[in-house]
Amino acid sequence: MEADDFLSRGRALLKYIANYHATLRDRGAVSPWVNPGYLRQLLPSEAPDKSEDWDEIMDDADRFIVQAGVIGHLRTLIDHFIKFS
Repeated sequence: MEADDFLSRGRALLKYIANYHATLRDRGAVSPWVNPGYLRQLLPSEAPDKSEDWDEIMDDADRFIVQAGVIGHLRTLIDHFIKFS
């Protein structure tokens, strides 16, 4: 990955994180739809020979990791985990 592309992707990731944090209150309480170990079943048994496009990686991260999380409503609790994790 070239330096300009790396910077562009880094900015996009920071924008994604900032947007996620800014919209936490609008997301409402959710329950995870997954069981422990679910992600392992979705991973290939071997590393791919060819890398994926960044947008595909972010779509997978959003669909399989972010959306599977539990979001708490308590603002202080969210702030606590952001500050201390």
